[in-house]
Amino acid sequence: SGVIGYFVQDGEGPWNGVFVYDNTQAPEIGDEVIIEAEVQEYYDVTELGNVSYFETVSTGNDVPTPSIVSSGELATSEAYEGCLVQVVNVVCTNPDADYGEALFDDGSGEIKTNDYMYLPEDGWVLNETYSITGCIHYTFEEYKLEPRMAEDIVTGFINGISEWLPAQPLTIYPNPAQDVIRMGTNQPGQLIVMDAMGRTALHQTIQGMLPTVDVSALSPGVYHVQWLTATGKAYTKLSIQ
Repeated sequence: SGVIGYFVQDGEGPWNGVFVYDNTQAPEIGDEVIIEAEVQEYYDVTELGNVSYFETVSTGNDVPTPSIVSSGELATSEAYEGCLVQVVNVVCTNPDADYGEALFDDGSGEIKTNDYMYLPEDGWVLNETYSITGCIHYTFEEYKLEPRMAEDIVTGFINGISEWLPAQPLTIYPNPAQDVIRMGTNQPGQLIVMDAMGRTALHQTIQGMLPTVDVSALSPGVYHVQWLTATGKAYTKLSIQ
């Protein structure tokens, strides 16, 4: 790996991850750790450095659920810096953008992948469709997606998010809807609404009991809804008329 350090995350969704610049410790994926370090800005990337204390609390834990985000949003959003994310059904528009990088687009804008942690043995294929999981890192004035291992890369078009993600019940009504929906939940969390191509159409932080959400900006069609809370995740479909 070309990374001197590691990514840590303490929750799901945006603003929950950070890169730790550290050449003394080498935690494994799934380790729960306690770190004392300095918050630093290194060429506009927020990171932890000068680690003064490191403790492994437990191992083999489940990692936070990756946020499904459009390629265009990832390329411009500081909110996901240091976080584990997924892009779904992105097309490789440039398999060799120099220095181990490649370009991908789901129709919302291009995002770069980098080879700090992993690069497919046979490289990327031009015009091939991929779904990629990885951490977002900011280098050379660009946000880049960093796959961690071979399992982070799925080749071929995924026909609907439900083929990739396990379904759990979530109540939304009315469904079909036109302008506003009400969610059957009393927990705060992150609401992510995706179209059939896996592109993020709506991403909103929700607070309060039985919240209402404005969906009037969504075009008619069927959407996949992802609901992330501190205690779990749920999925359903939403029809907009």
